[in-house]
Amino acid sequence: MNERTDARLAPLMMRRVRSITAWLWGYDFFISYHWDSGGAYAVELASRLRTAGFEVFLDRSEFALSDEWETVGKVALRNTQYLILIATCEAVFESRPVEREVSYFTGNNRRCIAIGFGDTFASKPAAESGANIVLDQLSKAKLRGKDTEENLRSGRPANEVIKKLIDTYDVIRRRALRFRITAVTMLFLSGLAILAGLSAKYAFEQADIAKNETKKAQQ
Repeated sequence: MNERTDARLAPLMMRRVRSITAWLWGYDFFISYHWDSGGAYAVELASRLRTAGFEVFLDRSEFALSDEWETVGKVALRNTQYLILIATCEAVFESRPVEREVSYFTGNNRRCIAIGFGDTFASKPAAESGANIVLDQLSKAKLRGKDTEENLRSGRPANEVIKKLIDTYDVIRRRALRFRITAVTMLFLSGLAILAGLSAKYAFEQADIAKNETKKAQQ
C-alpha cells in the first residue's frame, strides 16, 4: 500500500471511527445552521461548548461534505440529547439540510433549542401549521434564546446565551458518562481477572496436592 492510498484511506477510517464513537457515546448538542448566514457563529458556539466540557456535533468539522448524511448525520442525531438551531432567516426558510435535521430530530417527539437574532422574523409572514417545518418547530422549541444581529455577523455568541444553554439543562456530559461507564467496565474486568487468578492459583495448589498424594501412594 503506497502513501497515496494511505492518504485516501486515512480520512475514511477517521470518519468510520467517529461514526462508531457517535453510536456508542453520542453527543450533548447537535448544531444545525445555514453556513453563509450563521456558520461563523455556529463554529464559535461549538468551540465554547466544547471548552465547557460538552460533546458537540458540527457537521463541517465532523464529516466530509461528500459523506452520505444518512450514514453519519442520522446516527449523530439519534444519539444527541439536544439540537441547537441557529435560527437565521436563511436557515429557517431556505436551507434544506436544516429542514432535514430539524424534521428528523423532532420526529422522535424531541424539541429543539432555537437561538434567534434581533427581530429575525419580523418581516416574514407567519407560516401555517406544517407549511414550514422549521418555523413550525420554533413555536415548540424548549428555549427561545436571543442574541444580537451584531454578534451573529461577528461570530461571537453572547456569554448569556452560552450560560443559558449550559444552565438550563441538566446534561450529564457525554465524556463524564463515558468515564463512568469505562471505570465500571474496568472494575468489572479487574474483578474477573482477580477471580481468574485466584481460580488458577487454587487449581495449581490442588494439582500439587494431587501429585504429592500420588507420590505417597507409589512409595
